[in-house]
Amino acid sequence: MHKLDETKLKLLALETLRALRTRYQLKELAEKLGIQMSVLSRYVHGKVMPTRERALAIVELARRDYFPEFFESLLRRTPEGLYDLTPIIQDQRILRTIGLYTSLIFARSVVEKVLTVATDGVPLAVHVATELGAQLVIAKPVKDPVYTEFVEERIVRSPPVVEYIYLPKRILRRSERVLIVDDFVRSGKTVEALLRFVERFGAEPVGVFAVAVLEETARTLRNRYSGITLEYLVSLPQP
Repeated sequence: MHKLDETKLKLLALETLRALRTRYQLKELAEKLGIQMSVLSRYVHGKVMPTRERALAIVELARRDYFPEFFESLLRRTPEGLYDLTPIIQDQRILRTIGLYTSLIFARSVVEKVLTVATDGVPLAVHVATELGAQLVIAKPVKDPVYTEFVEERIVRSPPVVEYIYLPKRILRRSERVLIVDDFVRSGKTVEALLRFVERFGAEPVGVFAVAVLEETARTLRNRYSGITLEYLVSLPQP
């Protein structure tokens, strides 16, 4: 891990601890990590940075034992039983933590563009693109009047509803490495439309990242796109 990645790892460890302490006791986290609570408190309050090894231990513990439960606890259920990610998307500290986490996952992938669609996931994509040093590209449901030529993709939802999203022509270049980001992958149809965009432009899909994904959709995407990395923080049953 080069120096920049190590710095991001340490920052992610600190942001992760600060996020987790809103739900878990420092004593519990300290016992899980095998370090003194006073040391953990100093990390949380920014008085000292953890070593690389300790930062890695913090991030790995969070990813393995805390992230799924933690992020699921932040979700709201609507009266119709649907999942609402608003508490996550509106929390800048949480988004910063996720952005750092994603940048470390894809640090070796040389991401040049982050592609998303104009929905609630845009703030997340902004953080991810910032941490990766990549350009953000947003597919929109309307044609931006600034441009004159567009590439169009159709999304057929169920029950039969047809939506269209557009990208300006030449916004992606051939062989450019693209990471697709979405907040919540429900049916996978939006992700598949974005993957078709990448293919039509001749660019290279690095992977797909989402905060949450429905379990059945994750299985379908992995089977259909076995060569593409699918990363997410929490998988959820069909509502």
